[in-house]
Amino acid sequence: MDTSKLLQLAIARKDNNTIALTFSDHRYKEVLLNWLIGLNRLGITNYFVVSLDEEIHAFLSERGFPSFLSPLQGTLSNLWALRIKIFRTLCAADINFIHSDTDAIWLRNPIPEYFGASDHHIIASSGTVWPSDVVKTQGFVFCCGLFYMKGCAQTLALMEEVSSDVAVSGDDQVSLNKVIQRRQINWDSSHRHSYTLTYDGQRFLCFKDMISGLSRDQQLKVGLLPHHLFQRLHMPGHDAYVKHLLSDKDSESKLDMFERTDCRLLAADWQEQSFSAKVLEIIDKNGQHSEENFGSSVDCALPKTADCERTHWTAEEHLARYGPNFNNGMAEYIARTLKPASILEFGCGLGLYCHFLKTQLDVKTVLGIEPEPMGGVFDAPGGPTQVAIDLFSDKHPQPLERKFDLVMSIEVAEHIPREKHDFLFDFLVSHTSNWIVFSGARVGQGGHGHIAERNEEDWKAEFLKRGMIFEDELTRNIRLACDSKNINHRQNLMVFKRLSGYEELDHIEKTARPYLRDILALVQQKSAFLDGNLFYVNVQDAINAMPSDSLKEKRRNLIHLIKGRNNVLEIGFNAGHSALIMLLANRETMITVIDTCQHAYTEECFSYLNRRFPGRLELIKGDSTKVIQELNGRKFDLIHYDGGKEKTITEDLKNSIDLVEDDHVLLIDDTQNGTLNDILLGLEEQKLIDLSMYQSLSERTDKYKWRHAIATFRNSDQYTLTESIFQRLE
Repeated sequence: MDTSKLLQLAIARKDNNTIALTFSDHRYKEVLLNWLIGLNRLGITNYFVVSLDEEIHAFLSERGFPSFLSPLQGTLSNLWALRIKIFRTLCAADINFIHSDTDAIWLRNPIPEYFGASDHHIIASSGTVWPSDVVKTQGFVFCCGLFYMKGCAQTLALMEEVSSDVAVSGDDQVSLNKVIQRRQINWDSSHRHSYTLTYDGQRFLCFKDMISGLSRDQQLKVGLLPHHLFQRLHMPGHDAYVKHLLSDKDSESKLDMFERTDCRLLAADWQEQSFSAKVLEIIDKNGQHSEENFGSSVDCALPKTADCERTHWTAEEHLARYGPNFNNGMAEYIARTLKPASILEFGCGLGLYCHFLKTQLDVKTVLGIEPEPMGGVFDAPGGPTQVAIDLFSDKHPQPLERKFDLVMSIEVAEHIPREKHDFLFDFLVSHTSNWIVFSGARVGQGGHGHIAERNEEDWKAEFLKRGMIFEDELTRNIRLACDSKNINHRQNLMVFKRLSGYEELDHIEKTARPYLRDILALVQQKSAFLDGNLFYVNVQDAINAMPSDSLKEKRRNLIHLIKGRNNVLEIGFNAGHSALIMLLANRETMITVIDTCQHAYTEECFSYLNRRFPGRLELIKGDSTKVIQELNGRKFDLIHYDGGKEKTITEDLKNSIDLVEDDHVLLIDDTQNGTLNDILLGLEEQKLIDLSMYQSLSERTDKYKWRHAIATFRNSDQYTLTESIFQRLE
């Protein structure tokens, strides 16, 4: 490789000592042109292409594109080594660079905001779950497909270390992440809202804003870009700077992915056009573009103010679009008929309903959720309280860690991307203790920023499947009470009531709050993740601190079953959430726990609960299939199986048949797992267990994603000890 030619090209093309570069061969010609159009739209000229074969180099050079020829021979490992060599050359010359894969499509210019005047040595986009060992310990990884590197002695030393490592690993992303991790980065993410995504069954951590970290020797400063703005997994509805979306590595798959995700910038008839670097607009699928659109603008690709991408507005925009838009008849009906003692409104706009109901009813607690600060009535003395958060990405503050007598949301859900509706309706239902008043735009209604209109039955089904009761008469009456001008309210409003029978669950959840906060703190000291449990599906749910509605029937069943059962065996402790429910619901319960303690936080969480409930917990560390057999002579009246799932359930059940009292119950978790459920049905056919006695309780969980089964062992005259021994021997 002729490094002098490389540096000559980089120096000629750099702007503010920064250059962007990509690598391509002739097979990626269309993908590369798509990438070049993205830069051209943004007016970015400080770039060059590393051409990996003569054909693509000639194609680019003939058309005036800056190309450096460095023919590649061999496998991908050779490409990784070549890339590192070029990166080292630029670092040694103190030239800052942004490396971008050709399938990382630039939609907005990230240089001014993130790279222009940065004091970081490296700023990288987020990868997914590779390398997996880094994800497990750190929660996230750097992606080598899009990163900025400052040209200096620190990064040169880093690249030399990566170069040595990649010769062994054969993968530059593996090597870069491991080398950086060896520098013992101290990440400052304390003030950054986090969220998790899942890829290939594994979760990884993302942040709403860029986070920074400093190496232990304070010589290397690194940054991780926010995933929703620099996307590896597709997240529609966000005004992304760069989309570098996963797909198969061949050019055809990349182009198909571009079509599906609005990243196709290249015209279909590009081969019929005569174009060059100076007239690239000719093959831009949007046709000829003026300099006003594509000269120096950095935000032209996805304008922030486009209605189709907006989900909320400022107070001024609310007034401009809707005016006061107050439905007096609806508000008076709610005050007169429902008489709520506390109120939460999602999508409160200017806060007019919050203010009216607080004034009319003299209600102490009235909260409105709206991302932009609204001011107005919320700033007035004695007025309602605004929670200014993005419900879907921000941490939910403490005022939302409770239930409200009335939860309402009026013509808001249609502005929320469809893929977020499950989260939204879980939130609404989990926060009501009594009433929900809801309206959502029907299909074809139209309106500013409507991106997810649904028909009435579809909206209604979201609440019914979460256990709410549709109040037909109240719905008719509230529609009739609406002001005549509010035509959509008169067609869309619905009233739902929460089922009775959850009072004890509500009390236990409220009592559990301080314990849950402490457990979360212990988990976060040890891990970026938290396995699902009876309170939360994932760590983000735990951070938001409101028990998941999709798990409420499992919690309610456990509270019911633990009454009068004082000797419990729990197989699988995790962070202790199920154990906490039992300890709070029955003050006499003693729990023996079996757990392998493979999670870094398990023993810390056990010790915490053991201190808070002294003398009531015992931990036996080990594999349940071996440990249970050591409990001979002990008797339990409830056994909770939540360990190895389908891998160990048969052996665990057969090993524990002699450990139960005559009056006992078996609680088997996660039967949404089809294999586990089939095993239980088979064991019932073999007359080992009986699933019928508590069938009505088990069925409470059937309409939810997360389920469990409740069983007993067969009576001795149906399944004798001798028979169980023979089955064990078999």
